Amino acid sequence: MAIITPVSSSKVLPFAQYCDTFSDTAISTDENVEHCLHKWICADNEYRCLTGQCIPFVWLCDGEWDCSDASDEQRLLLQVGNFTDKHNQLVLDFTKIWTSCFERYKKQPFANICNITIQYPCLLANVDDPLNFTLNPPCIELERIGNGHVDCLGKIDERNLVKCDLDVLGW
Repeated sequence: MAIITPVSSSKVLPFAQYCDTFSDTAISTDENVEHCLHKWICADNEYRCLTGQCIPFVWLCDGEWDCSDASDEQRLLLQVGNFTDKHNQLVLDFTKIWTSCFERYKKQPFANICNITIQYPCLLANVDDPLNFTLNPPCIELERIGNGHVDCLGKIDERNLVKCDLDVLGW
């Protein structure tokens, strides 16, 4: 099944390319959060991200953010006891996945300072002295990952915010 994109009537995307976390159209209409979150249904062999996007189960806690909000990685740790998505409840052994994620992320830098079940360890952006851990603990709440606001140095808490400055391109 294919759906004609609103961007161009001549471009047709396969059904599987909608809500798959990859923008396949010029203005990302295939990844529209409102559409993915409220209207999209994932296959039985897919995990439903908090954004509504669908990814293969094997991508859960593999060390790479596949969901735009990291709900397949660190943010998965927040879902213990709050795993409310009906699709995921029916198809996942959540305790096993949560334990696997916890084991992976307890080894990351600053994990001994932050509570990794509710916080993401990183050097803070927008503070005067990010190395002063007394004043600026290197932790943000997991809910702040993928929220469109840069909280960590290097923008490591956000996905796809890197922009190419065309002024520096050339020979």
